[in-house]
Amino acid sequence: MTVIPNMTTLDKMALQHYYATNGTRLCLYQARCSTTSATWRVRKHRILNSG
Repeated sequence: MTVIPNMTTLDKMALQHYYATNGTRLCLYQARCSTTSATWRVRKHRILNSG
């Protein structure tokens, strides 16, 4: 898995969890998570529909 510079541990954990549960290819440059799952879902939705 590619790791973006400046990613926090929380970002990495969320990405790993996302990969583990969905196995979906992400646009990693846009993959940023929040401490709230709701925000992560919104961002995940945007990522999956951005290209």
